[in-house]
Amino acid sequence: MTPRRLLTRFRPLLLGLLVSCGGACHGAESAAFEVQLVVPSELRPLLEPHLQIMQERQDPKLSEARFQFLARRTPEEIRDLLTTEGYFSPTIEQSVVASEAGWRAVVTVDPGQAARVVSVDLDYRGDFASDGKAFDERAQGLRKAWPLRAGMVFRDALWSEGKATLLKQLHSELYPAARIVESLAEVDPEQHGVSLRVVVDSGPRFSFGDLEISGIETLPEQIISGLNHIKPGSP
Repeated sequence: MTPRRLLTRFRPLLLGLLVSCGGACHGAESAAFEVQLVVPSELRPLLEPHLQIMQERQDPKLSEARFQFLARRTPEEIRDLLTTEGYFSPTIEQSVVASEAGWRAVVTVDPGQAARVVSVDLDYRGDFASDGKAFDERAQGLRKAWPLRAGMVFRDALWSEGKATLLKQLHSELYPAARIVESLAEVDPEQHGVSLRVVVDSGPRFSFGDLEISGIETLPEQIISGLNHIKPGSP
């Protein structure tokens, strides 16, 4: 048997070995990346979907250098996320260790004690604040609608919702120019408390002016003014 015929005869066997080796050989060339997140179960839905390392860990183009970089920045990402739920003093440990398949990042999170609202100060300026008895009644209504009360765990979503609702209620009444001029959530990490302060400038009180009609040539203005139920001076 000539060498050429030998090569032809064994070519199918060589191809079979290459095909069967394909997955294993690729696995040997590209390391697998794992992330072990040790965190209380109730906080897992907050962290896992938003951490960059969790989003990229299965990317086939992920390199060891990139994985190491993501692992180093993960504690800062976690701190930012935890503050939105009132955890301002977490303890976070991070390490990257070699595994059988490649590399594993281990992140351990102790969120600590959640901070609670200590006080809420809602202050008003502008015409709304000088509206006498009507101000007292409306201010009490705005206070009751405020979602973050003393004793509750601070949550950034409720903090934002409260300010938005405050402006919406003023805008829908007499003060469409109302705006927040000061917004402060002061955190005391030692006492695990948050003091809230919001200052709103209502601006002037708005009312309707006179109706002005233009463009009518052949019809009397009473046809338009008779259909208008808004009176000058009404809110």
